[in-house]
Amino acid sequence: MVDMYLALVMNHRRQIPAGGPLAQVPAMYSVAVMADLTALGLDGYGNLIVAE
Repeated sequence: MVDMYLALVMNHRRQIPAGGPLAQVPAMYSVAVMADLTALGLDGYGNLIVAE
């Protein structure tokens, strides 16, 4: 399930943070999905994290 939600966030179909335009990843998977996103250099919306 984590892999599925990871793919959905990466393809801008779900999100981790609340309050955005997309449906949220369920709370029981959000920590694991966010860990995988961070390891890939992505934020909770599936966007690339750019260092300034």
